[in-house]
Amino acid sequence: MFVPTMKLSISLCKQHLGRMFKSKWRVQSQRQVIDVGIPSLVQEQNVPILNALDVVKEIKSEVIDINSLPEPLCEPPRLRKNENHPDWKENCVLLINRNTRLIEGEKHILHLTKTISYSGLPLNVKNLLPIALEMTDNDLVQRSIMEALVWDATQVKLPKRINKENPGLDFPREYGIPHTRKVTHLLYNLVYLCQLFYAKKNGLWTRTKITDAFSKVFLEKEGKVLLFRMPSDVLTSTSRPLSPFATKEQVESTKDQAVPDIFPLHFSLDLQEHHIYTSEEIYPLAPSCLNCHFHTLHITHNMVRYWHQPQKLARAVAVCFTFAAAQARQKFGPTVKELTSPVCVQCAYLDGPVWGFLGYQLNTLNINSPEGIKNQVWIDGPYNLYESCDQASGIQGYNSETFSKFLSLHLNET
Repeated sequence: MFVPTMKLSISLCKQHLGRMFKSKWRVQSQRQVIDVGIPSLVQEQNVPILNALDVVKEIKSEVIDINSLPEPLCEPPRLRKNENHPDWKENCVLLINRNTRLIEGEKHILHLTKTISYSGLPLNVKNLLPIALEMTDNDLVQRSIMEALVWDATQVKLPKRINKENPGLDFPREYGIPHTRKVTHLLYNLVYLCQLFYAKKNGLWTRTKITDAFSKVFLEKEGKVLLFRMPSDVLTSTSRPLSPFATKEQVESTKDQAVPDIFPLHFSLDLQEHHIYTSEEIYPLAPSCLNCHFHTLHITHNMVRYWHQPQKLARAVAVCFTFAAAQARQKFGPTVKELTSPVCVQCAYLDGPVWGFLGYQLNTLNINSPEGIKNQVWIDGPYNLYESCDQASGIQGYNSETFSKFLSLHLNET
C-alpha cells in the first residue's frame, strides 16, 4: 500500500510560536509554590519580615522653583555670563575661535594676521609629490574611504532633508552615519595610512600624533587685544622643527609687498567681543617632551551651517597662525615681536570630499603695523578626493593625486 509522505519544506519545519507559548504556559501554570523555609530561618535571626506593599511607596517628585532659592544656590558662578563670573575681565578682547566665520574669508584673515599668500605648495613639499604618487596604494586609500563613509555600523537619526524648490515637501526620516563621524573617521584613517607609508620609506614612525590639540595666544592690533583660541583635530609633532619654506632673501622681499586691504571694512568685523577669559597662553606641547615641534595640523569642517570655501580657508589659516605664534612665544619668549628664525607648520583641512593644503611660515608677531616683514602662507587647493561614495555605486570620481599631496606633507622631513 502506498502511503503519501509530505515533503520537508520551510513551511513545514516552521515553529508555531503561539502554540509553543500556550503549551509552556499550560505546564508552568500547574507548578506549586514550594516552602523552602527561608522565613523561619530569617525569623531565627530576629530579622523583621514586612509586606512589600507596605515598604514600597510611590515617589512623588517635588518641583522646586529655581527663582525661589537664595542667591548662592541660584546658579553656579561658572555659568554666569556677566560680571559675577570669576574669569570676568573689564577689558574685552576680540575672540577668534573655530566658530568665527569671516565674511571676507581668505582676504580678511590675511589682513588680520599680516600674511602674504602664494599659490601652490612650498617647493620642498612639491618636490616630494612624485615620490608620494609612487608610494600611494589606491586600493588601501579607497578601502579606508569606504570604511569611514559606508561600512561604519553607526545608525543615528540624521537631519531632515529639505527641498529648496519645495520646502513644504516632507521626506521620510533617515538613519545613517552622521556627517561629523564620517569626516573625523575619514581623517583618522588617512592619517594612519600616511604613518604606514612613512614607516615603509623611513623604517620607523618617530612622530607623535595628538588628537584634539588646543592653542591660545594674545596679540595686539591697532589698540585692540585679539585672542586667538583655535583647536586642531589631529596634530603630528617631531623632535626638530620644519625647515623654512622661504629663504632669507624671500622673507626680506616681503617688506615691499602689501597685505590684502579690506577697506572700507574694519578688521574687527565678525570678531566677537569677549569679557570672560583667562590671561595665560596655551601651548599644547611641553618643552621637555621628545617631539615638541609642530609638523602638520589637520582640521575638519563638520559644522551643520554652510560655509563658503574662502571661509573654510580663512579658518585653516587662523589655526596655522595660532599654533605657530604659540610655538614662537614658547621658543623666543612672551614679548617677542620679530623672530630670529621662522616657525613653520603644515596644514590639511577637509569637509569630507573637499581637501585643501597649506604651508605657513611665521616671520613676525608684529601685526600692529602693516609695514616691515610679513608672514607667508602657501595655499594649494581645494581638491576633490572623491565625488560621491555610497553602498550601491561605491566610490565615484576618486582622485589619487589629492591623497598624494596629503602624503607629501607627511613625507616632508625636518
